[in-house]
Amino acid sequence: MFSEEKRQLFLNRLTALWALNEAGLGGLMHALRIPFTGIFIGGTAVVLITLIAYFARPDFKRILKSMLIVLIIKALVSPHSPINAYVAVIFQGLAGFALFTVFSSNLKAAAFLLAMITLIEGAVQKILVMTIIYGASLWEAIDLFISYLLKRFASVNLDFSASLAIISAYFILHIMGGFLIGLLCIKFLKLMEQLPDRFAHLPQIDLSARTMNIEKGKKKGKYKKFIHLSVLLFFIIGTLTLFSTKDGLLQGMLVFFRVFALILLWYLFLGPFLIKRLHRFLNTKSKLYANEIEHIHDILPSLKQIVFILWQDSAKYIYLKRWKYFLVNLILVSLTLEMDQPQAKAVSTSTTGESS
Repeated sequence: MFSEEKRQLFLNRLTALWALNEAGLGGLMHALRIPFTGIFIGGTAVVLITLIAYFARPDFKRILKSMLIVLIIKALVSPHSPINAYVAVIFQGLAGFALFTVFSSNLKAAAFLLAMITLIEGAVQKILVMTIIYGASLWEAIDLFISYLLKRFASVNLDFSASLAIISAYFILHIMGGFLIGLLCIKFLKLMEQLPDRFAHLPQIDLSARTMNIEKGKKKGKYKKFIHLSVLLFFIIGTLTLFSTKDGLLQGMLVFFRVFALILLWYLFLGPFLIKRLHRFLNTKSKLYANEIEHIHDILPSLKQIVFILWQDSAKYIYLKRWKYFLVNLILVSLTLEMDQPQAKAVSTSTTGESS
């Protein structure tokens, strides 16, 4: 259906979108006030890996190559990203390679499983990290606090674990997200079969006439994690001190010293050590893909502007329909747009994305 040259172009563009997704789209989505950013970032990565597998078949090792390029771009653009951000990309890439290799004759099944596994892994990682940092005291504090509220305002005795209910709801949300993203991946695979016709009917929009007007929140973002951590820590200490039948103050102090010690260990020793080792490994690999990395780095500004334009153009839809419309058009536009120059002159956008 497409020449080898065109397939390689598509693979490079999809890799560029994956890199943008991991190295800048999250911040852009926060700036554009897009809800459920984590699920959408993970879901977008799954869709892009699925399309990379589609155009690379039967050479699914291309997924690993794209993964390495994405990691290198991430290290260049966001050198201070925590190690868990890299772990997520590595997990997605390795899982994608394994699933599409095993289910090489059924890409739809591989894509659906990848969506489910990726979203569940994201939920597991967050719950696990919170448990490692705060220990069981976090869940105990939540149970005590909710039990107090129910007794105080509803005269109800809590006979179940509120924290377990919250964790279960969190997992259910991610499982539902994985299911919907899996279905979307299947629709994308069907859409790829219609590409020649879709490309032929893409109208033109002048990119140079549209400008981004996004308030930057870098300074706020620097302290966001610290604020969240501090609020949660004081919540645990306060709840245990006030409501625990045991020695609550002692428990609270133990939690404080635990969190302080773990943060000190992670940010001063373990985290920098792992990041340094990873960057050293990526630096050796960057020489192999120098041309692709340079090209992707050059077109990232244009891709960011396309994201902004298409998100604004999708305002006529809401919730999942808007994200689907936005993502379909983002991928179609990115595959067809001339981006040989750092700043593109025109952009194509489909008006039929929501019906795909």
